[in-house]
Amino acid sequence: MSIRRRQRIVRLAILVLIAAWGLAIGARDVSAQVPATSSQQIKPSAPAALPQPLTREALRDLLARLSDAQVRELLIAQLDREINEARPADQAMIGGMDERATVLRESWRAMFAAIRELPRVPLFFAEQLIGDRSPGILLWIALGLALIFAVGVLAEQLYLRAIREVRRQVYAAQPATAPARIGYSLLALLLDFVGIVVFALATIAAFFLLHHGHAPVRLTVMTWVGAVFAIRLVALVTCALLAPDARSLRILPVDDTTARFLYRRIMRIAIVWALLFPSIKLLQELGLDRDVVHLLINLGVAVVVALLIDLIWQSREPVARAIRGAEHDGAQTAGARVREIFARIWHILAILYVFVIWALTEASLALGDPVRAGAALGSLLLVVALPL
Repeated sequence: MSIRRRQRIVRLAILVLIAAWGLAIGARDVSAQVPATSSQQIKPSAPAALPQPLTREALRDLLARLSDAQVRELLIAQLDREINEARPADQAMIGGMDERATVLRESWRAMFAAIRELPRVPLFFAEQLIGDRSPGILLWIALGLALIFAVGVLAEQLYLRAIREVRRQVYAAQPATAPARIGYSLLALLLDFVGIVVFALATIAAFFLLHHGHAPVRLTVMTWVGAVFAIRLVALVTCALLAPDARSLRILPVDDTTARFLYRRIMRIAIVWALLFPSIKLLQELGLDRDVVHLLINLGVAVVVALLIDLIWQSREPVARAIRGAEHDGAQTAGARVREIFARIWHILAILYVFVIWALTEASLALGDPVRAGAALGSLLLVVALPL
């Protein structure tokens, strides 16, 4: 029951009790002056009800016409009504929590029961690609996929050959200032990004030239082309930030060893993410059972979480040194002590954060709620950015 409703009931009760006290005194005086006769019969009156809308004048008029017993009945009826209105809301909240807990248990039970269906997933995928055709079509699909990617690579190489002199000058530059280094890095990023776009467009064009209208094949090819495009974009941005092979263009202030280490680990996570989750989404679009999809998502997330934890653990010392600061010399100021404590435990907090994101995402998925993939991915990218 809300506070405003309680206050309204209390004010009404006080007002009714005061009115009842006044009516009782008036009735006592009247009964003393006019004696009752045994021949008089009191007819029961209909139960009173509060006027709508309830105003101060209407309430006074009602109380002036009611007997002492009617006032008590009115007060009891109003209190019962308020209590009954509050009870369904509390019961609905408790019932909703119990219902969601039941949905979680049933969803997880069905997910674990779907483990025995995992060996059938490749067969299901092959059946969707074959359709009503001969199984030999799988070989032609594989050859066609290799061909369209080869066309994309060839188109990109032709583009790079056309701009090779410009790229050579950009990568050979030795900018002396930070703004100049950032400018050259952005120029190199733009040149390579155009190459990736040329690759994607040529691949898609080659596919539609060879495609004969089979929807599962089209969906598969477009999914994998998108995955390769995403992997190359991540590689492009990470290379621009870390420049593992071109220190003069490196934006982030890290040494060569750290730059190569971070580049390899981040690319490993990007490849696993881009290949696993679009493929699982593809299987879902093709009609794979929901519980099997749920299980595959959790297996994929477990792999990504393991890679993230490995990245966090391997980066704990470099990040701890960055948190302490370059001027750290054992100073005992309050700020230095706080930084020292955080430097010692940052990796533990980051790992716990990864598990919390996993738990929240899994709960939403099990309950059938829409999963905010962008928010989850942004949170995981935040964890990845900590070592940077």
